[in-house]
Amino acid sequence: MELYKNLDFRFEKSAVCIGKFDGIHAGHELLIQDILKRSERSVVFTFEPESKHANIYTEDEKLDILNELGVDAVVSLPFTPELKSISSEKFVNDILIKKMGVAFVSVGEDFCYGHMRSGNAKTLKKAGEKKGFDVCIHEKLKWDERIISSTLVRNLLTEGNINVANKYLKRAFFYTGEVCHGKELGRTINFPTVNMLIPETKIIPKCGVYASLTHVRGEVHRSVTNIGIRPTVNGENINVETHILDFNEDIYGLDIKVELTEFIRPELTFASLDELKGQIQIDINKRKAL
Repeated sequence: MELYKNLDFRFEKSAVCIGKFDGIHAGHELLIQDILKRSERSVVFTFEPESKHANIYTEDEKLDILNELGVDAVVSLPFTPELKSISSEKFVNDILIKKMGVAFVSVGEDFCYGHMRSGNAKTLKKAGEKKGFDVCIHEKLKWDERIISSTLVRNLLTEGNINVANKYLKRAFFYTGEVCHGKELGRTINFPTVNMLIPETKIIPKCGVYASLTHVRGEVHRSVTNIGIRPTVNGENINVETHILDFNEDIYGLDIKVELTEFIRPELTFASLDELKGQIQIDINKRKAL
């Protein structure tokens, strides 16, 4: 998959979908699958995640998903004042036609573009009819009588409703990152964990214990992941630490992927390390039973 971080390119006969795609949920995939089935070059035009809210995926994670889906190219731009100020007509003529050589565009019904959101899906379709490219406008995707959106997924994650969030994402919510050294308390109670550095802009689900799957060196291992401040040992900052079942390898410094698959219990405070140890064993037994 090719990646472009600026407008220094020129495509021909491209099939394009446009949006922020924070989360790449089932609704986003509907747009993406629409361009993948075309004979034209598939291009996702998106924007770098903004830090004003917790993002479901980091920029690198989003690109990995798009690559897995089979997209030919991604244009990922910072949402600069210059880009915000471009007129809707100039966006169509200078970016879609001159730069992307667009033949087909897939957008959602609430799509807007151009300065002050002056253009929308309907005006884009009219521009396509006039300038010679096709536009497909998709209605909002609904599951369980809910409109699927990134906001809905974020809310589900913060509620700990990981099963439904994963359903709407069409994949398990995950963290990727480098294994770093922690306080190594887990080793002292015979439950070693791997700790990950999590970007500040990445969303933190509800604190608690989750069933998880951990990807290490191309292999997938069952695991239990704790997200929280570890109140029993006077923790202060949110940590993501994972105990990998039947695993005792040194993986410090490696990049791993941890998928959250089931919420086991909320974060608790225990009177002693022995009580904590006992609860961890219960959590592991529950994980094995899933």
